[in-house]
Amino acid sequence: MSLKGLFTSVEATQAYYGLIETIKSGARSSNLTVLPAAGPLLLSSLWQTLNVPILVIATRPDEARRLHGELLTYLGKNDALHYLPEPEAIPFERLVSDGLTNNQRLAALAAMDPRQSIPFMVVTSVVGALRKTIPPEAFREASQTFRVGQRARLGQMLAHWVELGYRRDDGVEVPGSFSLRGGIVDVYSPQTTLPARLEFVGDEIDSIRLFNPSTQRSIGPVDSVTVMPCREALPSLANRDEVSRLIAELNFTDCTASVKDRIDEEMAALFAGQGVEEHAFYNGLLNHGCLLDYLPTGALVVLS
Repeated sequence: MSLKGLFTSVEATQAYYGLIETIKSGARSSNLTVLPAAGPLLLSSLWQTLNVPILVIATRPDEARRLHGELLTYLGKNDALHYLPEPEAIPFERLVSDGLTNNQRLAALAAMDPRQSIPFMVVTSVVGALRKTIPPEAFREASQTFRVGQRARLGQMLAHWVELGYRRDDGVEVPGSFSLRGGIVDVYSPQTTLPARLEFVGDEIDSIRLFNPSTQRSIGPVDSVTVMPCREALPSLANRDEVSRLIAELNFTDCTASVKDRIDEEMAALFAGQGVEEHAFYNGLLNHGCLLDYLPTGALVVLS
């Protein structure tokens, strides 16, 4: 259910028409006073009228969550509307990343690809927007789209998925996992609502089907599936020269020997392709991209 029928009442006002003309004129900025309750309706109308990507940045995380929920009320379920949450851990805090937060952030980054046919709307907070992330060029280059009839070397494909943070399980039930049984490969990419089952005949993809992760039963065939990075802190996508420079500048003066040894061991494990449970601790070391780098030309930024 959506409330799109209310858009016409907003679009008929002179003030709304003036705002649209200001935006289309190429003005670098425009200030607008709107009642808080009317904000989601105005944003929904703008998105529909302008048909351009929109990034909405709220002051606080709770405001961003509320705004995203209200936008869903007006727009209904929409695959192009995303919430990019803030990370749970503050800088230099050791905390295992929550799976849902991780998947929501990556799905939002994937939606901001300018090659997408439908313009996105991404809602985040200042904290969520400021977190360093994978540069868009590296993110898109690492993502792979597989199609029926395509040839792929199974060993190379699975090795690449491991570099993107995926783990191999007996069965695929949660995003970020894959399994291999003979010529059948199951994979669950964070931006998809359902995992995909790729059936190989030799090195050719014979079929791709979505399936229910709870029952493992097939739901229906699709022509293609995209597998993207499944976490943000990935040594395989980092600029090694920049990372080496930063490591050389690390100051361990106030660290105990055990803390320094732990950091040395974890960094060695990361770059050896081994899993580190608290990999988000090294996000600022590995990532130097910004959310705004993902914005295509002509995108609209709304500061709430």
